[in-house]
Amino acid sequence: MKEYENRLREYRFYRCHISYIVNTDYVANIQENVLRMNNRKIIPISRYRRKELVQIMHKTKTI
Repeated sequence: MKEYENRLREYRFYRCHISYIVNTDYVANIQENVLRMNNRKIIPISRYRRKELVQIMHKTKTI
């Protein structure tokens, strides 16, 4: 998973949880401990990765 995370980072993918890598272009919003994707899927966010993800999302678009 670590290898894919490193390869995909330049394409705006982010590893938000130990088991999930998401394309930040398709994140609809961020709630306390979950992401809501444009396709209505709900994905958990690791507590220690949430802050970095919020910063990335604010740089790329408004959430």
